[in-house]
Amino acid sequence: MTNRSANATIKGYFYQFDHTVVQVLSAPSPASVVTVEGIEDVDLAAGGESVLTQCKYYEGTEYNHSAIKDAVIHMLRHFKESGGLAGPPFRYRIYGHYSGGL
Repeated sequence: MTNRSANATIKGYFYQFDHTVVQVLSAPSPASVVTVEGIEDVDLAAGGESVLTQCKYYEGTEYNHSAIKDAVIHMLRHFKESGGLAGPPFRYRIYGHYSGGL
């Protein structure tokens, strides 16, 4: 039988919310712009650069490269569609919580 508990999903929302609050409070200047659910889960635009962060909360999953594969593919597609190295400066991050792994 499938466990239909929403506990992990709710913890994931709180994890993303907490990370967003930290980004707002630590923004480098008052002119910085934080966008929730923009290109990625949390986008921070400051000083002519955008930092795009995908938040992952996998408390029951060991980290391995396949755990973040879909997020990385999405980031690579965005990089290509935005012009790559010739386009605007983007930095991509994956901010995650896993039960373990390297």
